[in-house]
Formats: sequence, C-alpha cells, structure tokens
Amino acid sequence: YKLGNYLSGHAFKYLFQNNIQDTYKYISLRPMPYHISTDEKVIFRNSMISDCSAVIFLFGQLGNSQDSGVLQEFEIACKQNKKIIPIGITGYASEQILNHIIENQLNFDYLIPYFHILKQEKDCTKIVKCVLTILNNLYEDISK
Repeated sequence: YKLGNYLSGHAFKYLFQNNIQDTYKYISLRPMPYHISTDEKVIFRNSMISDCSAVIFLFGQLGNSQDSGVLQEFEIACKQNKKIIPIGITGYASEQILNHIIENQLNFDYLIPYFHILKQEKDCTKIVKCVLTILNNLYEDISK
C-alpha cells in the first residue's frame, strides 16, 4: 500500500463511522503536480493551505526552506495561522518541524501533551489516534 492510501483510508473510515457525509469539508488531499514552475508551486501551496484549518506534516525533503517544499508549506501555514501537526517520527523535514516546535513552543501549546507520540511512537494506529485526538480537541476549541 502507498502511504497516502493508508492515511486517507483511516481518515475516510473515521468520517464514515461518524456518519459524516460531506467528506470534502473535512479532508482534502492535494498532491503537488509535477512539472510546474517554482512560482506556480508557491501559488499552489498557498491555495492548498488556505483551505485548511489544520496542516499535518509527514516526511518531506531535508534542507533549508528554499529547497524543501514541506518546509515552505510549514512557513506558509505559520503565516496563515494554521494549526500544525508534524509527525516527527516519519523523519526528514517533518522531524525538523517538530524539533523546531518543541524548541519554540509558542503558539503550539495544543501539541505539548503529544510531543512524545509525534516524535517517537512507531505504532501507526496510535499515531492516527493521537492525530484524531489533537484534531478533535482543536475542533472543540473552535466550536466553543
């Protein structure tokens, strides 16, 4: 199986089990198109992130933000005040993002109880439950 199918499968299963019909309101998968210019990638990233209330980061190319699309997306998400959930155990740029958040906890207090899981947990089911818990907590805070 491919990772995207595994992750989206859990998300869609959750929506189905909770009788949520308008799935497009809750999950959006947008892989980066191949063969587009750097300027088009920036526009695509800004558009993609603007439609989200939370952004989940997995893997990603290491390097500086000039080289890594995931790090660029992290910067965009921060500028747009999105809730950020980096799955650091997947390594690469996502680990770099989580480490940055752990070092600079400002505006990321909702992640503090979950740092250990996001950084070290290897059981995919536990990671999924953790992410769902974070999202549920964020949603409850928004709806109050």
